[in-house]
Amino acid sequence: MPLTPGKPGSPIIPCPSGPIAPGCPGKPGSPLTPGYPSMPLSPGRPDNPCSPFSPGIPCEPGYP
Repeated sequence: MPLTPGKPGSPIIPCPSGPIAPGCPGKPGSPLTPGYPSMPLSPGRPDNPCSPFSPGIPCEPGYP
């Protein structure tokens, strides 16, 4: 009896990355410290849609 071909896997729906946190105001005499970018989202599936954006990590104030 011939083998039955397996079903193809579900296609992965790519999710966009979250927004990048804006830079925080630095202390006098120091440049602005940019915020860290948000974590990328896990790839979604047709039966498991993408989760909302992960917020960016807040940036640290600059040092004088």
